[in-house]
Amino acid sequence: MERRNFINFLASFGLGAFAAELYEKLYDLPLLQKNFREEIEYWMKQYEASKKELDSLKGERDSLEEILEQQDSLEKESVSSLELLYKERMEEAINGLRRTVEKYKVILGEERVSFESSTLKVLEELKMAREKLDKISTYFPLIKDLSWEPEKIINGKIYDLSVTFEVLSPFNSLREIEITLFPVEYRYFITRFGMSEEDYRLVFPSEEVRSVKIKPKGIEQETFSAEFKDLRGGREYIITAKVKDTSGKEKFRELKIPYIREFENVSSSSNVLIGAYYYPWYSPDRHWKEGYIGRPLLGEYDSRDSIVISKHIDWVTGHGISVFLVSWWGPDSWEDRSIKELLKTPLSKDIKIGIFYETLGRLRAERDEINLDDEENRNILLNDFNYLAKTYFNTPSYFKFLGPVVGLYLARIFKGNISETIETLREEIKKLRYNLFLIGDIVYWENPEMQIRRSIEAYDAITPYNMHTNVKEILDNFERNVAEKYNQWKSAAEKLKIGFIPSALPGYDDRAVRSGNMPLPKNVDRFEKQLEIAKSSLDKDLRMIMITSWNEWHENTYVEPSREEKFEYLKVIKKCM
Repeated sequence: MERRNFINFLASFGLGAFAAELYEKLYDLPLLQKNFREEIEYWMKQYEASKKELDSLKGERDSLEEILEQQDSLEKESVSSLELLYKERMEEAINGLRRTVEKYKVILGEERVSFESSTLKVLEELKMAREKLDKISTYFPLIKDLSWEPEKIINGKIYDLSVTFEVLSPFNSLREIEITLFPVEYRYFITRFGMSEEDYRLVFPSEEVRSVKIKPKGIEQETFSAEFKDLRGGREYIITAKVKDTSGKEKFRELKIPYIREFENVSSSSNVLIGAYYYPWYSPDRHWKEGYIGRPLLGEYDSRDSIVISKHIDWVTGHGISVFLVSWWGPDSWEDRSIKELLKTPLSKDIKIGIFYETLGRLRAERDEINLDDEENRNILLNDFNYLAKTYFNTPSYFKFLGPVVGLYLARIFKGNISETIETLREEIKKLRYNLFLIGDIVYWENPEMQIRRSIEAYDAITPYNMHTNVKEILDNFERNVAEKYNQWKSAAEKLKIGFIPSALPGYDDRAVRSGNMPLPKNVDRFEKQLEIAKSSLDKDLRMIMITSWNEWHENTYVEPSREEKFEYLKVIKKCM
């Protein structure tokens, strides 16, 4: 083996003059050392040949990257197999060197093989360093801390936002940076919920994909940012960051932006607190099949779908409604689980949510009366409210008037010792540090004096869920009769020093699900008149109106956008503010 060749070989690993100096000590050794050098030379040639082939293969692959991208899987597999073969040969050469050094160390002594031992150590260290570098280099260029911030917000609606991220690229300079904002589309509303194709853009406004390209400075660590203005909203967005360096390596990161409002939240600017009854019981295979009148703009939706929930909150708060009293049918019921999904939705922070306790679904009724002296009924009531207190009352979005609000459906059909039962209920919940604010569905067509004798003073406020009746004379002059009855009930409430909450009804027709009730024709004009009557009957302290309902489609009392009326009912609510 030529001295120059050996020294050059070692110099390629950074040994330089140190290699030459040590080699002098071993060059003129006897025959045994000659055999030793021949073995060393053999393994070094094996190592060099394998390394040369591997480097050649890698260089060829890098220079023909675009061609390789078009290769079929078999060709790519062949290239990978060759690389593996040469790496294995390099490993074999190092192992051969190790065995040779160990074998002759015993015969020649440690000192005489120290140079080759040093060489072997350098080779092994370089191999490990190279492997580590290969592993690390796959992570670069590295995109870090991709984030977004709102830049322009008006009444809770984000109009402009900025995107920021950092890129680390220690091995190669950056060549291209691109930031893109994608508006999310929800075609499953058409395929799963049956939304009309022509209504899709009414629900999800058209918006283009927008991209910003930035020229990098070519430094190892650089921060990039871009602004996107005049967002339409009414959907989620996806941000993507794509970077490419001079070696052709590309990296990609994405981030989803939660639902951005389409409408500004104007509910807090109203001088009237407007609530609506909300029914979370729908899914494509649930409730819709029972029957309903009209056609929901969202299709036959799922009440647990986060985009459905976000749309509802966006629409109602964008037109003046700030409270949902949500129909509740017991612990772990479908509705109970749906309410939990509602509260998980990021937009739930924009609305207050209270419980509307479905008495007929929870308590035993006999001959259209619910006896609160019945021990089973009392126990269910107490257990249910304990569950509500522990599950919902402490959530940030829960609706409170002095304390957590719960509405009691058809409280007017309670009998027995109502005051005692309600007082016991209050005391039980007070142990959990909550002072209940109870709204009884008491107001109806009978004389208020009749209900006063049934302990309506046990409630903090009274309201009518629905003033519909089967008395034709009342229906024929419905608005005038409602106005007169509200005046009577408001006066009675004032005498008892409890609140009065009038309601507004757009109409009533339950013939799609049951028979026997007379319809009250539904239309936008009637609803506007009902809102005016409710406004004229406002409690001076509570100043609250309830709308029956947001989405009770079975009874045709909904004001949720439909294919027929679109947003007309919501426009009337906003006008009423």
